[in-house]
Amino acid sequence: MHDLDERKTRGSRDLAWAFVRAVAMGSLAGAGPMMLLTLPLGVVVMVQDPSSTGIATGLKAMFIPLMISTPVVLGSSLLLGIPTFLFLRSRGMETRETYAIVGAVMGIAVTIAMNLVMGDEPGGVFMYLGALAGGVTGWSWWRWTGRWPEEETWPDASRPPIAMTNRQDP
Repeated sequence: MHDLDERKTRGSRDLAWAFVRAVAMGSLAGAGPMMLLTLPLGVVVMVQDPSSTGIATGLKAMFIPLMISTPVVLGSSLLLGIPTFLFLRSRGMETRETYAIVGAVMGIAVTIAMNLVMGDEPGGVFMYLGALAGGVTGWSWWRWTGRWPEEETWPDASRPPIAMTNRQDP
C-alpha cells in the first residue's frame, strides 16, 4: 500500500511540474516574437534614463509581453487544458499531434474571445501568437508528461519518461 501511495504522489508531483513547464514554454512562445521588439526598446529607455525610474520603466517595457501572456496561458491551461487532458486520457487519444493541434486551436479561440470581450475585431497577429502559445503549451504538456516513445534519442533515451513510469528514484 505504501508503494502505491508513493507512486501516486510522485506521479502527481511529476504532472504538476509538467504543467508548470508547459505553461512556462507556452508563455515564452506567445511572448517571444513581441519581445524581439520590446527588449531593444527597454534597453534604449534604460540607456536614455539611467535613473531608477528609467531602469524600472525599461524593464517593464522589456517584459510586458511576458506579463500579458503568462496569465492568459495559465488561465487557459487551467480552464481548457486540464479538462482536455482528462478527456483525451479517458479516450486513449493522447498523441503529440493531438495536443499540439488542440492547443493551437484553443489558443486561437481564446484570442478571438478576448478580442470580442474587449470590443476589438478578431484577427490579426495576436491570433497567430495565440496559436503558437497554445500549440507549444500542448506539445510541452505531452513532452513533459513522458509520452514520447522510448526509442527516440531526444532528449535523453538513456532514461525512461518520468511521469508515467514505475521506476524507483535512486
